[in-house]
Amino acid sequence: MSAEQKAEMKAEAQEYLATLELTEDQQEQFQQINQKYAGKLMDLKASGGSMFAKRKKAKNIKSDKDAELKAMLSADQYDTYQDFKDELAAKQ
Repeated sequence: MSAEQKAEMKAEAQEYLATLELTEDQQEQFQQINQKYAGKLMDLKASGGSMFAKRKKAKNIKSDKDAELKAMLSADQYDTYQDFKDELAAKQ
């Protein structure tokens, strides 16, 4: 991923966070949850094993993250989060 693409994704993420309208407490929780699961995904990427096994584990990690976010966000916020995830998936 180029520096330009990273900058574009960062700008989109900032815009997306604004649309979630998180409270200060939610912002902190959201950041902690994202960091927690980003670390798990980075560890998985660095680990050994087959690509198939890694994909399965990554799917489980992402599912766990979604469940944790769903518990923290309101229904509308979670819907917005899901929409953003779908947009990102479509771009890949």
